[in-house]
Amino acid sequence: ALKQYVGAEVAIAGKVASMSGSEMVLQCEEGGAAAVRVVCASAPPPSTTPGVFVQVRGRVSSESALQLVSAYPLGSNFDLANYYAMVSLAEMPEYRHLFV
Repeated sequence: ALKQYVGAEVAIAGKVASMSGSEMVLQCEEGGAAAVRVVCASAPPPSTTPGVFVQVRGRVSSESALQLVSAYPLGSNFDLANYYAMVSLAEMPEYRHLFV
């Protein structure tokens, strides 16, 4: 899903599925259909523990990975379906002006 954004900085939200060293894996869709590997310069921020939802900003390095710039915790009770519905609206030309 990130293939067209390689080299660009993006923001995505997801649930931290796992962490290992300087990497974390985000499940970005309910049911875990899309996973993104987030590579951190050092250890992931303390607020990014497994089971917590986060929004991350980073530079896309491949179709399934990005280099972390920042992370914002969204808590443990966050509706990804609503988040991605809003993102879909923001990408529609007739609604784009509402999200700038």
